[in-house]
Amino acid sequence: MSASPPTPPQVAALLNLAATVLPADPPRLSRVAFWDPDGSAPEVAGLPEEELTVALPRADGVVGPVTVPAAVLPVAAALPVLTRARAARRAAPA
Repeated sequence: MSASPPTPPQVAALLNLAATVLPADPPRLSRVAFWDPDGSAPEVAGLPEEELTVALPRADGVVGPVTVPAAVLPVAAALPVLTRARAARRAAPA
């Protein structure tokens, strides 16, 4: 699975999102899903999207499964985002 690395504007947009590893077998096929903890669709043009189920607090304060839209990249293509997220002050804490 080969994918182009995200463009600088895509990287900037992805830095504002939470990241979740989607493991696969073999591991080289794993992917990283970038999603907004508020449940809105990621505003990142040109990247594949799919639905992801995550555990989040609901309106009543109880944590439960919530389906959110996510931009998905292979791990190798996600590395530029993940390496910049550590230094970005605005990176999502999730």
